[in-house]
Amino acid sequence: MSSQQDSDDAATIAEVFGADHDRIEALLTETLAQVGQGDLVTADETLAALAARLLRHHGLEEQMLFPLFDRDSARRPKGPVSVDGVAITQAMAHEHRQIERCLIDCQRSLTLGRREAFLDGCGPIKGSVECGVMAI
Repeated sequence: MSSQQDSDDAATIAEVFGADHDRIEALLTETLAQVGQGDLVTADETLAALAARLLRHHGLEEQMLFPLFDRDSARRPKGPVSVDGVAITQAMAHEHRQIERCLIDCQRSLTLGRREAFLDGCGPIKGSVECGVMAI
């Protein structure tokens, strides 16, 4: 495969993940607006769509991108990329699990009609989406 083809494939992958990230961000914004308007039933439905999209996104990152990132990271002259001695992809997978637990808590809060608990619980999800942590 040529370097041009590699570059084209990387752009395509980045575009797909970027578009997916944009949709996740839009679903989160929509959910927060619905909660703000007091429409917890619709917000619960939108959050379910967000959760499904986010779980799919995490799975694709872990299956497709993490192995490539680990491979390329291991080739670096300074060694693999790590955070506090933990491989970056392991740290990111840990963050994925934390966000998934937050989603469960948020869904429970909406089901129980606990608006404030929802807003408190979705902070880590919102922070991850806003700072673009979900995209490699």
